[in-house]
Amino acid sequence: MRTPGPWGTKEGMIYSESDQSGKTIAFCDNKANADFIVRACNAHDDLLHACDIALENLQQRSKSRMRWTMRDQTTFETLERVIFKARAEGREK
Repeated sequence: MRTPGPWGTKEGMIYSESDQSGKTIAFCDNKANADFIVRACNAHDDLLHACDIALENLQQRSKSRMRWTMRDQTTFETLERVIFKARAEGREK
């Protein structure tokens, strides 16, 4: 189970802003890496939700009489791949 967000960073330490224990989730010796990890984790759920909506819209488009382009197919396949990857928590790579 992952630590609930939002996450924050201070001096390379990554922590949960919603957890009052002050427990450090991780430590990075590089501030830029810590900031990147926090931004990515904080945006994860919203980005996954946006991908779900976009995939659903494409699925509806494919069922309609609208012309399905190669670009639509590439977008559809990319969305399926990244959604699977984002939801593959705990799986070996």
